[in-house]
Amino acid sequence: MNSYNPENAYLTLVSLAEEFRTQKPPDIRNCVQCLTAIINLRVPYPAIEAKTHLQIGSLLLEHSNNLELAKVHLKKAVSLL
Repeated sequence: MNSYNPENAYLTLVSLAEEFRTQKPPDIRNCVQCLTAIINLRVPYPAIEAKTHLQIGSLLLEHSNNLELAKVHLKKAVSLL
């Protein structure tokens, strides 16, 4: 019987995001989508949510022109800590 476990889903999504990030060339869009899915999981650990927002904000700063969205994610990371 399969039961949903948010921690297993989190680990799977983190691994997948890292795989996209380390591809040559990196697939930043899919990486950010995986990280966004982690936020939507509602994993009950604020530190994980904060780290995920930090990762998304950093990726957006480095690989996009959407500075406002990057700022939103970075502010959210700080507020969760």
